[in-house]
Amino acid sequence: MKLGLDIGYKSMSMAIEKDNKILDFIDKPISNIKRDCNRAIMDKILMSIHSVGKSNIKSIGLSLPSKIDAKKGIMFDINNIPYWKGMGLKKILEDEFNTKVWIDNDVNCFALGEKYYGMCKGLKDIACILLGPNVGTSIIVNNKIFYENRNTFSNAKCLSFPSYDCVRIYRSSFVRTMEDLNFLIRSYKDEMADDSDHEIWNELGSLVGRLISILLCNYDPQVIVLGGDLAKSYVLFSEAMDKYLEKFIHPQVLLNMIIFASIADHQQALGAISMSKRLILV
Repeated sequence: MKLGLDIGYKSMSMAIEKDNKILDFIDKPISNIKRDCNRAIMDKILMSIHSVGKSNIKSIGLSLPSKIDAKKGIMFDINNIPYWKGMGLKKILEDEFNTKVWIDNDVNCFALGEKYYGMCKGLKDIACILLGPNVGTSIIVNNKIFYENRNTFSNAKCLSFPSYDCVRIYRSSFVRTMEDLNFLIRSYKDEMADDSDHEIWNELGSLVGRLISILLCNYDPQVIVLGGDLAKSYVLFSEAMDKYLEKFIHPQVLLNMIIFASIADHQQALGAISMSKRLILV
């Protein structure tokens, strides 16, 4: 069996695959008790994996809301489990289950889940934006996660503009937009649950439109996928997003552009399984 685990902010999901078929999903809450939460959450992970039978496990993929060294399996900035910072989770799981383990951040796993199990099957170039407690982006180029960018436009080779000034300007715009989106979501989390607050949804739509326009300056994806909890409210902010794009993007580009919101569950866990199949660029 191949396992994919998604460690979220409040819960943990595990997808189980056998013979290229998804057998089941297991969802469990994660304790909010900070005292010794490292051990408590690790115990839940180990128990969930052991529940399928140690001898049956062929590979494990893990999705985490953190900055990660994917090769070493070390987490640098995991938001909901601060005790795990700098922890080598990859080695712990490999030693425990004697199998290969892959670890990546949640937005890359979401992108892989959409590509191999969702609406993007058969597509080679995909841009994903995850709108959750934090905002993240992931780019798939020619069927592979594009890691060199690190979501900061720091690698000039990935850009269509040879000028350093253009690299600096677009990097700055990208980072500022990400910061604005994160600030909006954190500041107005409760109000955004109220469908009547059009001003906040319009602001969100404009910021998402700005982020999409920046991505389109540097990439030519076949499709742009919005995911995360807020993507399920797409109808509430899509009008403002479309207005922004119509104002700043050439009509011919808009004509060929496909944007949709994914409302599927467990995409990060499914993407984690695809990591265990080694379908990504390391």
